[in-house]
Amino acid sequence: MEEKDVGILCFANSFPGFRAVLKQRYSDFIVNEVDLDGNVVRLTSLTAPPEDETRSEAAAAEFSVASYEAQLDAFKELAGEENARIVKQLLDKISPEQADDGNALVETLTPNEDKGSRTKVHAFFRERMPMLITDTVADNRIRVRYGGGSASDDRAGKRNRSWKGKRGYESKRQRQDGDKFDRRAGNYWPADRHKFCQFYLYKENKTTQSALMIVAQKIGVKAKNMGFAGTKDKRAVTTQRVTVYKHSATQLAALNKSLFGIKLGNFSYVEKGLVLGELSGNRFNVILRDVVAESENAIKEAAEGMGNSGFINYYGLQRFGSCGVPTHAIGAKLLQGDWKTAVDLILQEREGDQQAAEESRKIFKTAGPAEALKLMPHHMIAERAILLGLKKDPANYLQAIQNIPRPMRMMYVHSYQSYLWNSAASARIQKYGNPLLSFSNGVKDVAFTGVDAVVEGDLVYCQEDEISKEAGKDDVELEDLVDTDVLEDDARMELARPSRKKVKHVTAEDIALKKYAITDVVLPLVGSTTVYPSNDVADVYNKITKMESIDLKSCTHNVKEFSVEYLTGAYRNLLVKPIDFEWRLSSYSDSRNPLTKTDMDLLQDPSTSLPEEDANSTQGPSLLALQLQFTLPTSAYATMAIREVMKMSTSVSLHKLLSQ
Repeated sequence: MEEKDVGILCFANSFPGFRAVLKQRYSDFIVNEVDLDGNVVRLTSLTAPPEDETRSEAAAAEFSVASYEAQLDAFKELAGEENARIVKQLLDKISPEQADDGNALVETLTPNEDKGSRTKVHAFFRERMPMLITDTVADNRIRVRYGGGSASDDRAGKRNRSWKGKRGYESKRQRQDGDKFDRRAGNYWPADRHKFCQFYLYKENKTTQSALMIVAQKIGVKAKNMGFAGTKDKRAVTTQRVTVYKHSATQLAALNKSLFGIKLGNFSYVEKGLVLGELSGNRFNVILRDVVAESENAIKEAAEGMGNSGFINYYGLQRFGSCGVPTHAIGAKLLQGDWKTAVDLILQEREGDQQAAEESRKIFKTAGPAEALKLMPHHMIAERAILLGLKKDPANYLQAIQNIPRPMRMMYVHSYQSYLWNSAASARIQKYGNPLLSFSNGVKDVAFTGVDAVVEGDLVYCQEDEISKEAGKDDVELEDLVDTDVLEDDARMELARPSRKKVKHVTAEDIALKKYAITDVVLPLVGSTTVYPSNDVADVYNKITKMESIDLKSCTHNVKEFSVEYLTGAYRNLLVKPIDFEWRLSSYSDSRNPLTKTDMDLLQDPSTSLPEEDANSTQGPSLLALQLQFTLPTSAYATMAIREVMKMSTSVSLHKLLSQ
């Protein structure tokens, strides 16, 4: 897939670019989240706060048998001598070293047929020994546990239970000793401590979702129960905030010794968990290697040119999928109501597939969905959902599509919105910009034009709207914040939300008074409440959708969610200027050497300098690298800023070829 296929055609300035390799090493692309207060999230500590360590030791000390003698005597009267002995046996096993280490100690009491009596036992532990957790398992036995779980487990457990054990799940009374806990009481948690532990997640060459799954598995919760503001790139080194309910910093910090390519740190306790969108942007530190340019001055002009002019706020290639079939093409078929073609596109053979997925796609054509389903990898969520649907009803393509988790199937439609926006942005610049030289530095047959002025009919946010200067925060679409390749069935977010901002058309009087700059111009994402520009740019939306038999005003089929009138629409700035932009040139000869430091490099040894190039090195000729550092709002793509500097395609396949 090339950039021109998704409407990416123009540039914001006229400075010539150069050739370079993006992401030759994953450590050449460093991303640090920026919170709502503008603070850059950097990993600076791997240990729990000292007061947390003290609490853990004190909590464990409280578990001495002596301190619980009175409670044990009372428990003996309630539940009998044998059960009191079992509880004492559990207490004897607890040591200070075991506090918050994540490992559970479990004992099971003797059978008790009296439900009222069991209720009193549960209440006893909840009120008198709150650090012990109980539930009822098979044979009417009460299971008692210390450590190794969280309240998140409790919520998940309740959600998994079904009335009288239906849908293949076991009812509460069928639980066995080895099953996960269904707790009546939460873990012991200090009353003066906020209920969420926030930590910084540092990861290398992993998706946010896969990193969270690893951490979640180790602490016994589901990844979906961990809060985060947005996902970060996979092929990169990234740092972001994460929250988890009622898990101590000590327990989380202890995981670092068993994590590979992941570190947890900068622990604190907060009142509320993070939700998608709770960030102001990201700080990028990017290394472009093997730079080839006419001169170093040309590189300087290109870098400073982007810093001054900004870049066209295109949706990057990653928005449209990494496989052979662009997601917006599937979205177009859904909006048309062509369910069969949409299914065919999703199940179409594609380059780079795993062998099992490739075989599954081939078998689908010859042997049908049931056989194809056996081979389709479990992480291929959309494909498996469709095959499951077709297995039940081979002729019902719509039902098969609706079997895909809603956030993922709506992602296809939102991708089409993005394609229209890109096309409109290119048309706006081509129509009203300043025609400049043709340029083809990795971007085939693309002419670029500059843009520096507002024109009559442009859309801008109303100046009296007090949130109009918030850099587009309210218009972030949530699929910009999540990795749509790994959305789960129970993803808890909508993928778009309406704008709360008011827009207006620029008038001749506005232009005469110079009320607005080009950075104020916005373009709409199509939706039922969308206002379109009152100049020729509006024609682009109508022209493209008419060619594809998509109606912008009404639904041509009976499925509302796959119609423009169902979409809420939003607005997106035409241009974005990077914040705190810096650049630096350096030389290197060994491509294996790092050219910038990660958070972990700085944490392990702040004084360590980057490898010096030996003047007498025989490893090869000296190469040139360009380091770019900048901050962008949440909905902007760093690859589009880099594209503006290089005047070169950001296609992954192209840069893989250049790095060989």
